[in-house]
Amino acid sequence: MRIVLDPGHGNFPGPGYDPGVVGPPPLRRHEAAAALEQALSCRMLLEQAGHDVYLTRNGQGISGKPDLAWRVRFAANLRADLFVSIHFNMIGGGGLVYHAPGAASERFARGLARRAGLSRVWPSSDSRFGGLYIDAFPDARPAVLWEVDGIERAPLPGALGRGARLRLAAVLVQAVKDL
Repeated sequence: MRIVLDPGHGNFPGPGYDPGVVGPPPLRRHEAAAALEQALSCRMLLEQAGHDVYLTRNGQGISGKPDLAWRVRFAANLRADLFVSIHFNMIGGGGLVYHAPGAASERFARGLARRAGLSRVWPSSDSRFGGLYIDAFPDARPAVLWEVDGIERAPLPGALGRGARLRLAAVLVQAVKDL
């Protein structure tokens, strides 16, 4: 299966850098960094499971924030079978899964939420934006935005958070197996 992972927000440093939500002191973890590390862990386990995995950003190269429409075009041009945008929620928020319109997206969102221990999924139209950029991905293929957890519960950076990131990545791998 060809999978595109989209770690939310942008690369540091540079103009247009978008940190996303920022965690509480003393760490003040940026969502952009936490999402990138989580996506890299997911990529590693998905590749080990035999999938072709691409990232919309890898923390190298262009700084700033890749355009949202470009992210979806990138996945569509690769003819990805699955598009997963990885984020962390605001402080006090928890994990949740938004899905693009279409039965395939809702079905995958339900499986991912079940594997993650979440009781509910949300259509992207219920987001605070009234829709999300994942909606532009072709309806016949699943597209979700996964708010892994609240930013204050994001795995620690580097080696300290590796085990926690791998446990979360295993959730995504299992949901992909269920497809």
